Amino acid sequence: MATVTLPDGTVVTIPDDGFPPPGGDFTGQFPPGFELPDGSELPDGFEAPDGFELPDGFNFEQPDFSTFSPDDFAGFDFGAIDFGDLPPEQIGKIDFSMVDFSRFNDPTQMQFVDWGKVDFADFDASQFEELNWAGVDFRDIAAKTLKNFDWGKVDFSEFDPSQFSQVNWSMVDFTDIASLEDAFDQFAAIDWGTVDFSAVKKLPQLQAIDWGAVDFTQIESPADFRKINWAGVDFTEIARIGEAAAEQFAAIDWSAVTFSKIKSAAQLDAIDWGEVSFESIINPKELKGIDWGEVDYEELDDATDYSDVNWAMVQWKECDRDDFDTIDWTLVDTEEITAKDVALIGKVTGQTIDQLVAGDTGLLPT
Repeated sequence: MATVTLPDGTVVTIPDDGFPPPGGDFTGQFPPGFELPDGSELPDGFEAPDGFELPDGFNFEQPDFSTFSPDDFAGFDFGAIDFGDLPPEQIGKIDFSMVDFSRFNDPTQMQFVDWGKVDFADFDASQFEELNWAGVDFRDIAAKTLKNFDWGKVDFSEFDPSQFSQVNWSMVDFTDIASLEDAFDQFAAIDWGTVDFSAVKKLPQLQAIDWGAVDFTQIESPADFRKINWAGVDFTEIARIGEAAAEQFAAIDWSAVTFSKIKSAAQLDAIDWGEVSFESIINPKELKGIDWGEVDYEELDDATDYSDVNWAMVQWKECDRDDFDTIDWTLVDTEEITAKDVALIGKVTGQTIDQLVAGDTGLLPT
């Protein structure tokens, strides 16, 4: 046995073999009194916590993790191991529930982790914070574990793009994310094009999402838009993001929106109707489901917007005098309006359709 004094003054007791001599390329740090067992060899950069001792005879070149106790796994610096060089049978012997993942600096190391064996329930806040989420394979994690997962501890900003498709979204508790101070940023980091909204149906979960952080441009498939339960979408949160809201409203596939489920006047009022593609809404049920009295006609700002509207399907009985005054009748295809609705409009406004188009304020004879 011999001793080596490290640059910081720490005296390390070592065997005569299995350790780089003084002046070698060893860069690890050891606490005072750390003793390396006979026959053990350390790789460059290995760091051991206070009081940790390797099992006797452990060799990094030919490791045998079957000799490790839970404390050994907890203290071992797996960040210094090249998992690609380990035999699969040895990786299978690692108790990953005890591994300190804060030592993993390279996400590629984590692809060898059996995440199904990791007990996230025992993680403290610092372990979640130090975990490099880019290396976690959610496909390996059992549904039972995910169901009790604290999703507020997951940093979605660290995800590799391919990881989002690995997530079982039916197991994600969005209320956990909503409770965070940086909830908006975490929601914004999610690739919403990979979210299976058919698995997210419950209103409390949908209402927990900050829809202002949802990037609708990522949802490319009309089928995916149809999976959304629009009763849980908060359009006021989209409107809140200012100038960027127009792009988000324009990105929505309005043909997939079930207007009959949107009952709140505040929600309908928040929609930027100038960005709604009325032309795409061909389902008569959904056209009738729109509360036309809540449509802001001032946001229909050009001939294209007006031409996209199927005026025969407008529920004129829901409109009031202010709505009729706001509509630019010169851009309305009045031939689409039924005789019954023409009479209703005349009753409310006191004017004929021709007068409205001409801007004639004269009243109909009583």
